Amino acid sequence: MGKPFKNFYQFKITLRGIRPPIWRRIQVPEHCTFWGLHVAIQDALGWLDYHLHVFHVVNPKTGVKEEIGIPDEDYAWDVHEIRPGWELPISRYFTAENNKCLYIYDFGDDWEGLSFEEKRLGEIMLDHEDEFYNEFEFADVTHDRGYDPDTEVNPFLHIFIHSIVENQLAEKDPIEVFEFYNGMRKKRCSHHETIHMIGAILAPLLFSVLKYQETFDLTTYRELLKKYKTRNPAKLFELLEKEPRLYPPED
Repeated sequence: MGKPFKNFYQFKITLRGIRPPIWRRIQVPEHCTFWGLHVAIQDALGWLDYHLHVFHVVNPKTGVKEEIGIPDEDYAWDVHEIRPGWELPISRYFTAENNKCLYIYDFGDDWEGLSFEEKRLGEIMLDHEDEFYNEFEFADVTHDRGYDPDTEVNPFLHIFIHSIVENQLAEKDPIEVFEFYNGMRKKRCSHHETIHMIGAILAPLLFSVLKYQETFDLTTYRELLKKYKTRNPAKLFELLEKEPRLYPPED
């Protein structure tokens, strides 16, 4: 007889990169581990659990993305540890704000042979698939088109900045990125929202590097992260647009 429970978690499982979408909705008990969630996904999709799997999920306490699944030396990607799923309850990771993860099954058909940075970029692109599906799907046709910075978001520049921030957060370098992230997460901002906030500080500074061939102003970057980490998230983007060190007044 299974362990009794009062509450449960409900997940929508969607296969990435397939149109029209293929999805399942499942419910698991509140005490479920990542291994139990893996088994539930396998049953819901009619898979037979022949291959290794891994969950990529952000730890809400640290803000760092962790890999949870079956530790295996043959698939130990770079130096990143895969933590055993049967030891970790999903309640430690999933909250109302931190409510998404990436589940990878069958490494042989996935990203084997890619560097860690390539895998990170792939994950970020998948996280933005709903926003930029056409741009990514038809990139071989539209790769040379220009984007108006005043009216359009360049999806590839957006992913590039996202990747830089994710890497800084993982390395805690500069430490102000990590402190800003924790400050905004305590204000109930999601992981994705907070990455965008940091990117809104980083992007104008990078623009000066790319356009004017200037050295990246790390000192200003750190000072602005310190300055804005305690501000109201709802007003942050408006405040940044008025920040003279990011947008100097025109003569």
